[in-house]
Amino acid sequence: MTKLYTLLFVLFFGISLSAENTTLTLSYDNFTFDNSKQKYEGQRFSAYGSYATNSNKLEAMYERAVTQTYQPPLDDDLKVNKYYLLYTHKLNKNNALLFEYIYVDDNIMIGGVNKYGKLLPKLDNTNIYAVGYRYKELQLVEYFSDYKNFDVYQSDIKYKIKHKFEGFNANMVLIGKYIHIADKENEIALKNALSNYYTAGAKVHAAFGSYHFGAAALFGKRLFGIMFDGFRVQHHPMEIDRTYMAGVGKHFENFELHAKYVYQRAKEVPLNNENVIIQNIILNATYHF
Repeated sequence: MTKLYTLLFVLFFGISLSAENTTLTLSYDNFTFDNSKQKYEGQRFSAYGSYATNSNKLEAMYERAVTQTYQPPLDDDLKVNKYYLLYTHKLNKNNALLFEYIYVDDNIMIGGVNKYGKLLPKLDNTNIYAVGYRYKELQLVEYFSDYKNFDVYQSDIKYKIKHKFEGFNANMVLIGKYIHIADKENEIALKNALSNYYTAGAKVHAAFGSYHFGAAALFGKRLFGIMFDGFRVQHHPMEIDRTYMAGVGKHFENFELHAKYVYQRAKEVPLNNENVIIQNIILNATYHF
């Protein structure tokens, strides 16, 4: 199955790169965990491509993450492959529909007891589906995550406010997330989890000449959250209660470079281990064909 998904994504990128109105982004992400009892650092690589026409847009991303773990309690480093496919159809100038599919392949979180006698949740081979609607600057998206022993429902709402100043453009995005975990009693690793989570936040972005700057803050607890407009899945049971982000980028005609710093505070739910600090440095290189 993994080989099939890889082949489909390779075919998509090959077709997209030969067409106009296509974007390709390569990303590298280094992240660390402080006060964690399971992980201490990792790297993430991703390749994103999009192809757009007047009324349709197809986006795809492949992500590979390797995280170094403490052994015990885990018996191997964590290796995860994630596949994203998002289709947007514009009904007219003001209305659009969104459909997304995400697949998660995880080498460790496959359930049962590992060689150290530690219980692992069943989080492998996760399928996630989404449908959304956008009216002007208002967007609503519903996600359904099908895990082995439980399901996760997520409702997202966001609203963008644009404003032009003399010499630069700016916008603010207001964000709201509601997450419900159904049948969590079927997964013993979630005994310390809540059934309902609420998150609110805001993002700001400003463009000045060839430079652009961004910042974001999210507050309120979340678990198994889907982030970054459907292109990041937090599929391990880490309950995050705050997130801060800041980034800067520069355009060079059709080429763009971007760097982002992310700070998060979380709790490892199976171990009830609080005050885990996660820090990310993300580097992106984008080419517009």
